[in-house]
Amino acid sequence: MSSVKSKLLVLVLDDFQDYELVAVTTTLERAKTFDEIVFFNPNESREYVGQYGIVKITTRKKIENWSNYGAIFIPGGKGVSALKNDSKSKELIERFIHEDKWVFAICDAPNVLYTQRVFDKDIIYSAYPSDYQKGKGYRKRNNITKWEKIITGKSALVSVDFALEIIQEIQGENVKNEILDALKG
Repeated sequence: MSSVKSKLLVLVLDDFQDYELVAVTTTLERAKTFDEIVFFNPNESREYVGQYGIVKITTRKKIENWSNYGAIFIPGGKGVSALKNDSKSKELIERFIHEDKWVFAICDAPNVLYTQRVFDKDIIYSAYPSDYQKGKGYRKRNNITKWEKIITGKSALVSVDFALEIIQEIQGENVKNEILDALKG
């Protein structure tokens, strides 16, 4: 558990999975897990649209003080395949890994990060079942997997549980349980 608050950087690509982005970020915001949630794309500051056209996010292109960011979140969706040809975004994620900061990836994002060698070949991870080459650490049956400072989730269905896992790792089980109880009503 980490008690130091920081900012969360959300990597936004066209055709991101609407539900994953909204469910995860709103659950984290409700728990005040991060001081600020910043939507970002290193290539272009503009409006990005989710794959279902429900969510539209305007991103920042420039980040002033990288040391204020303790985590990055990469939602899945059909647009995450664009990472294959996006060296700036891959370098950004690698920067978080090499600086021992938190990396959160869900759905197809872990598959792409593994096949693009952003993730270590020995990583243990959960991801959406797909035709991608799977690493030896792929966990098809696990909805959520934590490996070092990387948390991966299987699909949109587990988005809230994925956010709760992040809350537990960063703020502890008591905060996670408070948010879970509040969400249940």
